Order: sequence, then structure tokens, then C-alpha cells
Amino acid sequence: MIYWTYNDERLTPGKGWGSGGGVVQPRNWDTAWSDEYKLEFGLVRHEEDDPVPFEPTYDHLRQVGYGSWGDQLDMIYWDNINGTSVWQDHIAAVKAEFPKPE
Repeated sequence: MIYWTYNDERLTPGKGWGSGGGVVQPRNWDTAWSDEYKLEFGLVRHEEDDPVPFEPTYDHLRQVGYGSWGDQLDMIYWDNINGTSVWQDHIAAVKAEFPKPE
């Protein structure tokens, strides 16, 4: 992973930044400027190993699959109004897709 700093402040790609004296740099500095120009301007290039990719756990997959409490309550409400089983079907589908580990 490569990132840039200016005066020890990490710069965010796609966002402008102040370079002192009230001069605001453009939002596209990260794509429009060459690495050589960035270095001449005083930016410092940093390289880090890429972070370990996120591997979702069973709990995380189930939580995302179920959705928010508000969405579930809304499904239950409309099931009661319409006489349907959307919420139960949804929960069963998530449990089937992400079974509990043994």
C-alpha cells in the first residue's frame, strides 16, 4: 500500500489539502500529479505491506445476512398485516446459506 504525507500529515486521495500559507491544493493531486512532481513539491511517499484481507466470520455473515433489527421488525409488521411469512422465509434462507459451524 502506498500513501503520501505532507509535513507529517497523511493525505487522503481525492481530497484537497492545505500546503501552508493558506494555499489549498486541488482534489485531484493524487491522480493528476506525477510521483516526481509530488516529491519536488515536498510530499513524502510511504510504502507498507498490504493488510491481511478481511475474512468474515460466521457471526459476521449471519449478522449481515439478517439485516438490521429495524428491517426485521418491518418484515414482521407487514407479515402480520398481510398474513405472509416473509420474515420467517428470510431468516430460514440466511440460516441455510450460512449454517452454524459444528
